Amino acid sequence: MDDHSFYWWSKKLEERAGIVIPASRKQFLASNLNQRVHANNCANEEEYYAKVLEGPLGAREWAQLIDCLTVHQTHFFRHLPSVDLVQTLAREWYAQGEGKKRELHAWSVGCSTGEEAWTLGMILGTEAAAYQQAYFSVLGTDVSQPALSLARQARYDRDRLREIPSSYRERWCLPDDLGFSIHPDLRRRVAFATLNLLDKSAAPILSNLDLIFCQNVLIYMPRRTRHQILDRFAALLRPGGVLLLGPGEVMNWAHEEMTPVDHPRTLAFRRRERGKQA
Repeated sequence: MDDHSFYWWSKKLEERAGIVIPASRKQFLASNLNQRVHANNCANEEEYYAKVLEGPLGAREWAQLIDCLTVHQTHFFRHLPSVDLVQTLAREWYAQGEGKKRELHAWSVGCSTGEEAWTLGMILGTEAAAYQQAYFSVLGTDVSQPALSLARQARYDRDRLREIPSSYRERWCLPDDLGFSIHPDLRRRVAFATLNLLDKSAAPILSNLDLIFCQNVLIYMPRRTRHQILDRFAALLRPGGVLLLGPGEVMNWAHEEMTPVDHPRTLAFRRRERGKQA
């Protein structure tokens, strides 16, 4: 891949998917692109790009290319300080609902193969069990259709059980000879959908969210795009709702409706409640 071809493809990937491929990863891009060119029996990159523009089948192939270029390594209960904050917030929010129906709604952004969304569900479901009429839901979204297919299956290898604390494992996991599956009670509360964050018209069905959990997603995007997406996230939160990011994932972002959350080793912002000043 020459420099001109790399520049052209890297710009297309940034424009259409928000993925930034630095020059140092030119060989990574060339290798994965060549793999998809050959898999589709295309003579060259130009023929391949024409193919990904051809209706639904082209869109599916574009999603396959994106899947090759994004890292899907993830774990249950991946960042423990963030997990601790989610648990703290859930307890706070459920307690505030005394005397009325309690509902919590969370969005797992860039959920990959589902571990993050299921983790949120385990935490919210466990805390909800202490109350009557407590309800929760989690929406997991990702740009990768193959990854979401695995998330919806809700089945994982047995060795992944070690990532899940025993109290959650006993309540929400069903081991068998081949691995384990997520308990049906939790599967009824967690849904998955394909979403490209650059598509401004494709906001999640939910609004007035309590929690937006977005870690290791924005690192693929340029700074200006990150800030634009964060501004849209802020608008989707209810007053008092929290945006939880990966530590160090974004710098120098500020929003008039958002205030930092003080919790060790986390990066989080709470939407200001009506009538409260900064």
